[in-house]
Amino acid sequence: MTVALHDVGKLSINFQNMMTCLDDPKSRWEAVQGNYRHEVAGLWFVGEAARSLNATYGLLPGDGLLEVLAVAGHHKYLADGYLLDEEKFQSELSWMEDPWKATKAAYGLAKEMFASRGWNFPLNVSPENLKRKLTTRQLQSENPPYVFLLKAMAGIALLPGAKGAHLRDLFLLLKGLLMTADWMASGAHGQDDLLDASRSVVRVGPSKFLDHLRERVERKKKTVFEPSIVQKRCCTAEGHVLAIAPTGSGKTEAAMLWALGQVERGNARKIFFLLPTMVTANSIHDRFCDFFESGREETSGHKVGLVHSTSDLVKQKKAQDEEESDRADVRTKDLGESHFFRPVTVGTVDQLLVPLFHAGRWAMKTFAAADAAIVIDEVHAYDPHTSGLIVLMIKQLRELGARFMIMSATMPSNLRETMLAALGIGNEAVIEDEVLLNSARNEWSRCDEPLSVRLLKQTKNGEMVPSAYFHDLFNETNDRGEPLKILIVVNTVKRCQELAQALHEFNPMCYHSKFIFQDRRTKEELINRDPPRLLIATQVVEVSLDIDYDILLTECAPIDALIQRAGRINRARRDRLGRVIVHPAEKGSERVYADPTGILDVSWSLCPSHPTKLTERALTAMVEEAYFGRVLSEIQAFQDIQNITRRHQENLSGVLDTPNPSEEAALSARLSEYLQISVIPECFHEKVYEAKPGQRRLYELKMPAWYAKTYKVREDNPDDLSICRMEYDSVYGGRFLTPANGAETGTTLF
Repeated sequence: MTVALHDVGKLSINFQNMMTCLDDPKSRWEAVQGNYRHEVAGLWFVGEAARSLNATYGLLPGDGLLEVLAVAGHHKYLADGYLLDEEKFQSELSWMEDPWKATKAAYGLAKEMFASRGWNFPLNVSPENLKRKLTTRQLQSENPPYVFLLKAMAGIALLPGAKGAHLRDLFLLLKGLLMTADWMASGAHGQDDLLDASRSVVRVGPSKFLDHLRERVERKKKTVFEPSIVQKRCCTAEGHVLAIAPTGSGKTEAAMLWALGQVERGNARKIFFLLPTMVTANSIHDRFCDFFESGREETSGHKVGLVHSTSDLVKQKKAQDEEESDRADVRTKDLGESHFFRPVTVGTVDQLLVPLFHAGRWAMKTFAAADAAIVIDEVHAYDPHTSGLIVLMIKQLRELGARFMIMSATMPSNLRETMLAALGIGNEAVIEDEVLLNSARNEWSRCDEPLSVRLLKQTKNGEMVPSAYFHDLFNETNDRGEPLKILIVVNTVKRCQELAQALHEFNPMCYHSKFIFQDRRTKEELINRDPPRLLIATQVVEVSLDIDYDILLTECAPIDALIQRAGRINRARRDRLGRVIVHPAEKGSERVYADPTGILDVSWSLCPSHPTKLTERALTAMVEEAYFGRVLSEIQAFQDIQNITRRHQENLSGVLDTPNPSEEAALSARLSEYLQISVIPECFHEKVYEAKPGQRRLYELKMPAWYAKTYKVREDNPDDLSICRMEYDSVYGGRFLTPANGAETGTTLF
């Protein structure tokens, strides 16, 4: 009914005037002034149809108000300042010719659609019957549609179940289905597009993916491919799964086999792969495109979506690299992709957490997820705040039919128990890589000397230069007779930059979060394609980067983070063990790792004082010891965000929208100790003024809000852009300016 009647309001003269004056600025201005939102104009007809259905078939959940509000909100947000703005509904509403002639056509369409399903649409659509219910005069003036909308919204809050999930689940189905159908039809390029719904679902099974893996492995490694025990179990798993497998064990491939298995058994139609960072999402997206979009006959048509805050820039850069810059804008404006229309979508987990706040097109995204096999990778990487949202999202989506695979290389018992409870499964659904858990690939030790002291020495004139220790280390070769590949990981951007500058003669790559988009993307592509011999980085390397180094020199961090850093060492599991050397945490680390209290000290004490071969199981035991007594579900931040989100959904009666969740500080997918905002380094001042507005984001990076406010460029900035004074170059990234008094910048949080 909502699909048939959602555009009845387009039969108003107000809307038709908008459509016929596009080339005449004067008449267009007059039409805009006299416009009346078409989705509100036709609400009375939707309500009347719902009442007729009620009378014939019995009580509709929500007494027909859900249908009314689904139509009302299929374009604008159901929120103050958006659709709910009385000033936008002051124009007199009038209809083409006889309004009954127009509505008869719309009701006739509904009747045909019902009949195609073997149902009867009971509303008598004769003009005489409609006139008896509502005169033309009442329709146009005494009972304006906007008043009808307000009454519907007031009525929804009074219904039983409006404060719980009952109405929300049905409403997001109604609205999600309506909006999805509307968008797909609007984006179609002919009748064939409308009929070919199979383009939106996965049609390939796990056997094809196994063939792909076999071909890839045998081509690259010249060895016969045989699926691991974990991959085989994931392929045959019936429902929700919790997978624990060390880094480099092929768990991404295992997850794809699980997801394709869910599709093959009819448990899912789409696949979502959600990760902690944009970097890892970009990497996984490239790997999936290699299978689904490679031109193979059995996978052709399976477009892989990429969804995160800069995914449009990634796709635009890729299009330009492929010399298709003229098509770049088309590719990056695919609204369907950003709302999970693709059969396979890769993105950050935030993209399915924000819909919990009823933000954006939340009903569409939730509707798309209801029949998806959803993989959440590296679940250990989230703090209690985000973990609380992930658990709430899992509970709400699995009730709608979504299937989940939760993966991690390190999963302490408190995290495991929380995730099992969220999925409603027991230990029988846990899949562990027993073989690799009992093997070792690195030897661990700790060095009492701070990393910066170990690697650098100070000359007589105060300059920091490489130490003799680093010279010797850099001249080493690995077991393959190649130069030793060295990974250095520190806890702060400033230290990363200082080390890279001091070791510049060794041509290191400096990699952290304070680069503008295009510089960071270039570094990521280089790291993935041809990893530098010396890589100096921050925490950004911890998750899912497919790199393989011989030795790790790292500042102390929480033990689970150290294990993730060590996952970049001897990733191929060669016979000769890699080396992991942990140094004391230096200044600033306590701000980065403040929670839980004392975690840095505990983690330091767990690292062996002399080189020791540690199996993956031994490393897991270290994580258990570090977090002993810590129950994730009992942590205040975990509970608080769940309670706030549930209360927010109830306050919106499970139906209304929150167009700007950022206006409420608590409604955030990620919890930050201090606010960071996007700014443009001053050196790009001229480029951003010459660039189109959509291109300006290429020059943005995140800086603390207090710094952005203090050093914002205000003169010669007519557009009031977020241009900020700082040192910046493509080698070391953005750096704080040093205040005139010489004090260190950024040590105090305002």
